[in-house]
Amino acid sequence: MASCFNYQENLDVAIDFNSSNISAPSAASSEVSTDANNTTVPAEHPRKYAYVWYLANSSSDIACAILVAAASVQQNGLRPDTDLVAIWNRGVPGMERFQKMGIKLIQVKDPVSKGKFQWTYSFVKLRAAELFQYQRIIYFDVDAFPLASMDNLFEIAPFPVELAAPRAYWLKQPLVQSGGPMVLDPRQIFYQRDFAKPMEGSMGSLAGEMDWVNKHFINTVFVLDGFYALLIGEWCGVDGAYRYWQKHYEESPEWVLRQAVLVHFISDWKPWLLTSPAALEKRCIKAQPQLLQIYQKWWDAKEKYC
Repeated sequence: MASCFNYQENLDVAIDFNSSNISAPSAASSEVSTDANNTTVPAEHPRKYAYVWYLANSSSDIACAILVAAASVQQNGLRPDTDLVAIWNRGVPGMERFQKMGIKLIQVKDPVSKGKFQWTYSFVKLRAAELFQYQRIIYFDVDAFPLASMDNLFEIAPFPVELAAPRAYWLKQPLVQSGGPMVLDPRQIFYQRDFAKPMEGSMGSLAGEMDWVNKHFINTVFVLDGFYALLIGEWCGVDGAYRYWQKHYEESPEWVLRQAVLVHFISDWKPWLLTSPAALEKRCIKAQPQLLQIYQKWWDAKEKYC
């Protein structure tokens, strides 16, 4: 299967589709405990849900981006039974920053399967399917910036959901975007039947985990609306994704930004690479004002949390 990542060449805009202060969360405990008088009292219920990110090879840029993402999730309103979790394979730069923000750090082994180029270690994210202590998790890559609460996705179904992901609207369909938000219900049966394959064996020559997800779950994936995978190029006049949703909804660029839940800095749009208005203007010479607004918000968060 061709790589799922060359979005500029695969965008089909003709298709018409038919929706601060950071404090550490307290640790979960057993169902009951005792007070100073040895009286049994109710204890906090274990955490059922989690937002999850992955940190590969001790990257300082990715570590910072996780902090920015976690801060935004908290500021948008985090339900009380939810953890913030970062899985990592090598090391965690500035670990005390994660501890201060209440992010749980879980070390994982490298999967046997590898991708190529910048996606060499992208299969690490699928280790999230082994977080069996949680009932449901929401994963998204840290080149995606949350602009509103995604807690509603914890309620997408009353039954187990192995994998839900938004339609990759810029690619030839049917394809989903495993960069998130991706909803996973960690279950032993799901892991042994499906996720163990790339974790414990090689999946051959694939660009990254997104190719495997689309190939393996083509008939079973729970498809979320493509608007969840909103690309930053929506507001850049020289980008292939320009005004896709503005045209789809027949609404203004301001309206699209107000409705946006998550925006993806795909490809060479990374906000830790484009670090100033001048650099952004050079990348996009015909931008709508919302483009700089989003980057400035990310840059401000970086200054505060990194």
